[in-house]
Amino acid sequence: MSFSRKMEFILYEKKFVKLYFRELARIFVALAILPVFWPVAIVSVILLLSLRYLIQKVLNLFHGKNVYCLVSSGADGLFGHKTTGNSALIHAVTVLKGQPDLESVRERYKTHVFTYTDPATGRQNIYDKIKWNLTTKLGFHCWHNKSSSFQISRHVRYLDGIRPNEVFTEDKLMTLLGKLMSTRKVGGHETQQHEQDMPQWEHLIIPNYRLNHESPDSRPTHFVSIYRVHHAYMDGASFAIFMDSVLSDKPLRYCMDPLKPFPGMTLLKSAWIHFKALTVGPLDFILTLKSSILDDSPLILRKYSHKKFVDWSKPIDLELVKEIKNRSGASIASILVSAITGGLRNLQEGLAIKKGVQSIVIPETISMGNMVVMLPYPTREMQNHFTTFSVPYPLAEENMIRRLRTSDQVGRSYLGSSEPWFHFYVMKFSALCPRLVQDVLMELPAAPIVFSNIPGIKEPFQIFERQLVDVGAWLPLFKAYGMAISTYSYCNKLRICVSSDSKLFETQSQLKSFIQDIEMGVQDLAKYYGIEQNINREDVTSPVITNSFSDKLSFRRLSAARSKANG
Repeated sequence: MSFSRKMEFILYEKKFVKLYFRELARIFVALAILPVFWPVAIVSVILLLSLRYLIQKVLNLFHGKNVYCLVSSGADGLFGHKTTGNSALIHAVTVLKGQPDLESVRERYKTHVFTYTDPATGRQNIYDKIKWNLTTKLGFHCWHNKSSSFQISRHVRYLDGIRPNEVFTEDKLMTLLGKLMSTRKVGGHETQQHEQDMPQWEHLIIPNYRLNHESPDSRPTHFVSIYRVHHAYMDGASFAIFMDSVLSDKPLRYCMDPLKPFPGMTLLKSAWIHFKALTVGPLDFILTLKSSILDDSPLILRKYSHKKFVDWSKPIDLELVKEIKNRSGASIASILVSAITGGLRNLQEGLAIKKGVQSIVIPETISMGNMVVMLPYPTREMQNHFTTFSVPYPLAEENMIRRLRTSDQVGRSYLGSSEPWFHFYVMKFSALCPRLVQDVLMELPAAPIVFSNIPGIKEPFQIFERQLVDVGAWLPLFKAYGMAISTYSYCNKLRICVSSDSKLFETQSQLKSFIQDIEMGVQDLAKYYGIEQNINREDVTSPVITNSFSDKLSFRRLSAARSKANG
């Protein structure tokens, strides 16, 4: 054995021993705090349950039964948190072929949504929740039953202020979505003041939409539906189940069915993960919470502006991403994460070149809030059944292949750990706490970015008797995230959807430039693994905006923006 190989082996052995003892020490510390943690947790839960029982009785006494109902899941109640400029509304878009029939869309809600019975449980009217409004009573988040004043015409309608025969393009749609995300409330300009507390969702229709590859002189042959839904009602996977159950013309076929368990999740594996969550979970949660509180990333905004930017990538061939997965051994989520961190590196490198700086300090890692659905979803009812936990992905690593491998190793280690499940239970049971405590829980931790890979649809399908052409979904800027990134696929085409605040991206073109860097990251990985990229002519519908250092977001301005935003 050569001297260099011997040294490499010795260093590896020392590293292994160091990690082994560090893990052993972590387990001992975790076990040591359990005799204190769980008794305190159990007593707190009993006291809170008793308090909630009394409050619910008081609400029933003064307002009547089933008028105000305390929120039962923390994953719903946490989205009642409000701070400067934040938004709790999910925005989803479907592009459909043909022209809309507003009355038939409303009729679908009346005949399918409000009368739906869950075939698995036999429960009736499980979607009546969209007739309720999230509010606060006696210091707790609760649902206010607004069924008596509910009118479908106020929620399912044409976009306000649209001119007759006005044509929307993709760029115009993205600008509109940014304006909508900047608005917390739903309801048109004609809505009266006393109606402002109506249920927080709406389905807006834009009749004339022109695809990018269509001639500017051609007659529009598509229309758009915009769904604005308060996150307290449901998450992205639950919304996909909702579409499958009542809105689509036939059952959907998902890349990963939310109603089925994770592939390969055996009873033994599940038991082991939950055992770790009950033992090591509390310590890991505390350490992650500490790390997120101390995170000083320039992408973190404790306060938002009142102007948001929204955009999406060109359709990316999902088969291309799958081929990268096959050749690299990395997961699809890790491939996308690696492309995103590559885009963040480009922002900083662009600043260095523009300023003539020889070198710029790039953090070793960046904490990304991963949103993971906790499969299987127990029912088809509207719900939030996910968890969010911060993962330190590599950022300083310049080599994209090493960055991909490390990202995949880190991502897999977290998914196989106890942390997601313990975070899920903490979020779920946080509903027991008063709103004041929940607000503190929301304000303390932070991450620069939140990322969600929503299960997509495999095959073409129809909704409201119209063919679906394209779909995208944008996460709300809710906590202190500088960016919210989600991905959604349809018929082997993947869209990367990004929402951000004007305190980070000053213009729409800056956000476009960042998304193009992510696209280039995926293409560069494909080139490295020798994968041919078949470009569909319809996907290349407009010239690519060239990356310009003058149009890139500098991290120096990011830091200044964050300092200004946080006072």
